[in-house]
Amino acid sequence: MQSVPATSAIGLWTRIDLRSRWRSLLLLGLLAGLTAGVSVAAFDGSMRTGTALARLESRGNASDAVVFTSQTSATRPDWTALARRPEVEAIARWRLVFGLFGQAYVVLFGPVDDVWLQQVDRPIVAAGRMADPAAPNEIVVSDVQSEEPRVHLGDVIHLETFGPYNPAVGDVPGSGPVVDLTVVGVIHTSMTYEFTEGAFVTPAFFAAYGDQIEYAENAMVQLRNGPADIGALRSHVGDDVSPACPCSTSR
Repeated sequence: MQSVPATSAIGLWTRIDLRSRWRSLLLLGLLAGLTAGVSVAAFDGSMRTGTALARLESRGNASDAVVFTSQTSATRPDWTALARRPEVEAIARWRLVFGLFGQAYVVLFGPVDDVWLQQVDRPIVAAGRMADPAAPNEIVVSDVQSEEPRVHLGDVIHLETFGPYNPAVGDVPGSGPVVDLTVVGVIHTSMTYEFTEGAFVTPAFFAAYGDQIEYAENAMVQLRNGPADIGALRSHVGDDVSPACPCSTSR
């Protein structure tokens, strides 16, 4: 679970998670255009050694890139045009959820539908089971957790969420619903060491609470020709991904 200092909800991901991982991102040649619109990180296997990771990626039907729309004002993006691009095989949407867990500000991840973590980037269950996609109060956690507070199988996370951003009052933890989330599984994915670790809510969480919370949406992308299509994706993503509604701006 990513823990962060008190700051605006949308800014948590950009300011904390990406900055904390900039060395590994640069080592793998992943990130382009961080300060110029939508950025794309490519999960390029050319610099990896050994076959274990490749086998894990094949078993989990791994994505090739992640599109960080949450670094722009497009926190509610429309993926329609990007999905039609000839280089794009599949788009797996996921969201960031912001809240307070004990004394720590945290960022949780979650798939929007049945694609991410079910069809694309399927994790290995190290303990327990995968969360039921139809259960809004079940979560799974990564087997690698570098940030406090660390959580374990069977724990209950008492999460005070951020409500939808209100410019009159700013971001306030607890202004959204307060929910208890039970950890039903511990998972391992091919992205653990290079992109994300933490806790993952379900699609049902957004069905139940989505209109009551602040969140930001991004997407994993599978490409028809793998890393060979990264250049095309980077060239078009800024024009093809647009806000689906009036959205929060960077604050």
